[in-house]
Parts: sequence; structure tokens; C-alpha cells
Amino acid sequence: MCPRLPAVLLLAAAGLGAAPTWAETPARTDRYGDPLPPGAIARLGTERLTLSRAIFPTFSPDGRYLAAVRGGAEGLCVWEVATGKVVLRLRPPPFRGYSPSMAPLAFSPDGRAIALGCSDQAVRVWEVATGKELHHFGGRPIPVGQLAFAPDGRSLFAGGSGGPVRCWDLTGIRPPRVFGDFLYVTLLAISPDGKTLTAATGAGGTKRDWRQRTFVRWDIASGKELRRHSFTTEGYWAAHSPRTAGR
Repeated sequence: MCPRLPAVLLLAAAGLGAAPTWAETPARTDRYGDPLPPGAIARLGTERLTLSRAIFPTFSPDGRYLAAVRGGAEGLCVWEVATGKVVLRLRPPPFRGYSPSMAPLAFSPDGRAIALGCSDQAVRVWEVATGKELHHFGGRPIPVGQLAFAPDGRSLFAGGSGGPVRCWDLTGIRPPRVFGDFLYVTLLAISPDGKTLTAATGAGGTKRDWRQRTFVRWDIASGKELRRHSFTTEGYWAAHSPRTAGR
């Protein structure tokens, strides 16, 4: 298989005899079976899995799909990794205010749904197979910068600037919940057993010194704060260890 190079089209030269009209010409395809535009006779490279101007690349838990937000009119794209084909293309509000620390794109644990914190202060959840919008959550003053599904896929947690961590019950049984009250949240992590939530924020909930971090942990079922730890760090990444989940 050829390497995935930027697509280059070769066009048929004009005036070389009486050629059939485009309507009479069988549809041409490239070597991967993708259709060529009218007048093209070949494509060097492929248009599949092209990640130019892409931000927030995110794999589905099973590694089958790759999603990213692309600039211009492309919007949110989901590719099938094995074939490089686009399986879903959505056009939510254009994304603005990008920051490398943000993670506003997340697959559900079963890979059947994908959520995005959009620029219009809403969080949307779509079905990957059909593009159907499953949920639309608003009510935040600014865009969401962090999203995380619960391991069972029944809840979605969101954090960002200007408010607490929010939790939506995707089954519609429980009302929305909030955890903490911070100026901004730079990280969300849920333990593998789904029992505890950890959020990272600035020291005291302010932006006085971005190196000062406070990690707060809650029991999700009760909403009770379990632990709080502050320290100075150059980064703001974290993950739950399976051995310490729930402690």
C-alpha cells in the first residue's frame, strides 16, 4: 500500500478527440476505491485519514475509530482506523480558544457515542454510527475544556472555566449534579471502578500562579469530598492507578 500522501489529481487533457460527456463516462475511482471528481483520471496519494489542521485527536476505547476537530468547514470528523475512511462528519459551532491542555472530546466507553464541548457553551453527544444527536447540554457561561465519561457510560462529567464540575446522567433518571466550586478546571479523571472523581484546578481556585495546582477527589455516589492536595508543578496531568481506585 502506498504511503498516505497529500492527494494530487491528474486531469484528462482536453481536445484529444471526441470524448464522451461526463454523464456517459463511468465513475472513476482511485486505487483505494474512493470516487474521483469529474475530469480526474487518477489520484496520487489518498484523502483518507488526513489530519491537517486537526486538534484534540482522540481514539475510541477499542482503537477502532479516531476522532478530531478540524479547522475550516470540516468540523468534527471520525475515521475508521483500519481503512482510513471518514465514518462521521459533523459541523458543530466552529471551535475557538484552543489550548493544548484542553480535552473537550471524548468517546463513550463502548465507542458508540462521542461528546464534544462546543464553542457555544453547549456539550453535545452524538451516535457514531448515524450522527444522531443524543444529548444537548447547555447552561455553562464559557466553553467546556474537559470531558470524561463514567466507565459504565451512564454519566458524563464536564469541567472548564467559570464554575464547578458538572455531571449529567445520560439515562435521564437523575438530575444534573455539581462537584466543587472552582474558577477553572484543567483536568478530570474517573477511577476505573467509577466510584471516585478527581479534578485538578489552580491553587485556591485562582489564576495567581499557574504552577500551583490543587487536586480534589470526591466520592461520586455521595458527592462527598474525600481528599485535597496542593503542590507546585510544571504540568497538570494525572491518571488513576487501578490499585488505588476508590481509596
